[in-house]
Amino acid sequence: MADSVQWIQHVELYVSSSATPSQQVASVDAVATLLKNDLLTLEALVREMEMYLTTTDSIIRSRGILLLGELLAQLTLKPLDSTSIHSLIGFFTERLADWKALRGAIVGCLALLRRKSDVGRVTDSEAKAVAQSYLQNLQVQSLGQHDRKLSFQLMECLLDRYAGAMADLGDNLVYGICEAIDGEKDPQCLLLPKGEDDDVKREELARALMLAFASTPLFEPFSIPLLLEKLSSSLPSAKVESFKYLSYCTAKYGPERMAKHAEALWASLKDMTYLSPQSTLSMEAESMGRMNFQESDVMTEAFVLLQEVIRHCGEFISLIIGDKDINTFLISLNQYKGFEDIPLQVKQKLHAVGHILSSCAKASAAMCNKVFESFFPLLMDGLGLSVAQPSQNNSYPEEECFYLAKFKFGPLYLCIELIAACKNLTVSLYNCTSIHDFPHQRWCSMLSSFSESLVKAFVSMLRSNVADNEQSAYVLLWRGQKSNAADVDAF
Repeated sequence: MADSVQWIQHVELYVSSSATPSQQVASVDAVATLLKNDLLTLEALVREMEMYLTTTDSIIRSRGILLLGELLAQLTLKPLDSTSIHSLIGFFTERLADWKALRGAIVGCLALLRRKSDVGRVTDSEAKAVAQSYLQNLQVQSLGQHDRKLSFQLMECLLDRYAGAMADLGDNLVYGICEAIDGEKDPQCLLLPKGEDDDVKREELARALMLAFASTPLFEPFSIPLLLEKLSSSLPSAKVESFKYLSYCTAKYGPERMAKHAEALWASLKDMTYLSPQSTLSMEAESMGRMNFQESDVMTEAFVLLQEVIRHCGEFISLIIGDKDINTFLISLNQYKGFEDIPLQVKQKLHAVGHILSSCAKASAAMCNKVFESFFPLLMDGLGLSVAQPSQNNSYPEEECFYLAKFKFGPLYLCIELIAACKNLTVSLYNCTSIHDFPHQRWCSMLSSFSESLVKAFVSMLRSNVADNEQSAYVLLWRGQKSNAADVDAF
């Protein structure tokens, strides 16, 4: 056995306040060599170090505990009996509550937890006790950078090597991890170590997080309010991601869970698409009388979410139909005669409402029925058309053409948007629905009852506007939906 005086001198030098870092490293190496070569037993070392491990002098105590931890870190391949391991891990677990000696406690826990089973390993119950002490005593973000890094390594080791024991901690573990990493900014604590696959794209991380959010419907009470709150961010990218997550989670959580969030979802969608529409109309399009708005990425994703919510939550459409702002806006369109009379902000809202109604109408036959029953008569009134208006022949008297050519652009635009939605719905249902079922749909019968009036109105409008200006808003609007006249007649 080694001379006790010799190795005790190394211990005293290590805990001394006058020792340099290099002298401390040399002391650790010297004592570790004695332990590895069985010239000194671990039991004898701990017995002789008792004063340094339990003294009320916090400086000496912290250095003594750190010395023991660093020695164990060099003995990971040396076999130890279960009694020694149990005693040591119990000591370091308790020391996690001693914030003045915390670094040594973490180093000691790490050294013991990293041991393999063939040389003596910490049991699952002991690892669980370490984790519980960690969660109860460590305020990670109040520590220095090096100690925070050690704390993260300790938690990582517990999760990697004792996953089964950690699972028993449930929500406390999740909250503890979130609290530990929240606000961490130091690169050494965040960067992936060398040798790891660090070629991770932002999109890959975003998708992985989205899959995690939607992994179980049990996350719905937490994730949906969080995602709705993120929509208030000033960053467009954050809003885009939130809408994407909401769309994906809507499909995964199901209608029953999403129903409780319907009003909040509509409020957010309405704000992004109607109240504060993020769309632009180029000077060229405006000068030519076109409604070709370029939607922002945020607005595009908002409409994707709208379609998902309508598709999976049938009652959601009642919020749109009953929205006072939407209904008031439709009535207000009657004050504008032509395209040029409509202010840009109103055109933006007109585009948004057209997109909203179109998304609802083409979602399903049932949705289309509700949209037509609620809004189609109002649009026909705005155009000055009625079921009883068409004549009994195919001629179009000039005075009738002159009258019909004056109908308003707003109702016309929305009418054509709905007809286009009907066309898309018909195509999507063509292979799964009998053609004989369409006349029994409410939207089809309503459209058919106005079809002759609509066709005559469109023809008279084209005659009048082409004669005046081939680039008029009415002509360009018609060209954008030129196939819909045949669709109207076919219904």
